[in-house]
This record gives sequence, C-alpha cells and structure tokens, in this order.
Amino acid sequence: MKREERQRLEMKEKSNNPMGNFADGVNRSMTGEPGTLAESGCLPKIIILVLIIVAYFLYRLFFN
Repeated sequence: MKREERQRLEMKEKSNNPMGNFADGVNRSMTGEPGTLAESGCLPKIIILVLIIVAYFLYRLFFN
C-alpha cells in the first residue's frame, strides 16, 4: 500500500471514529510510533542494534 493511500485511509478512519483517534493519540504519545523506525534511515537501526548487543553483554556479565 502506498503512503498516500495509507494516509487517506487513516484520515477517513479518524473522521469516522473520533474516540479511536483519541485513543490512538494517547497510545502513540506513551510508546511512540513503530512505523517511524521502519521508515527512518540506517543510522537509528544501527544505534538500536548496538544498544541491544551492549545490553545483552551486560546481562551476561552481571547475571551469569
């Protein structure tokens, strides 16, 4: 699905269901939107990968 079509469907859903729009906004403000990570460039993915690897090694160091 193309980005424009997805945005059009989101706008249609928001106009048909205003409380869903409110709940969606609250949820996104608490956790962020995972789609932005998928659409971002390579650098954020590399940083997240490095953080996961560091967390894994720290876990192995202190809990094994």
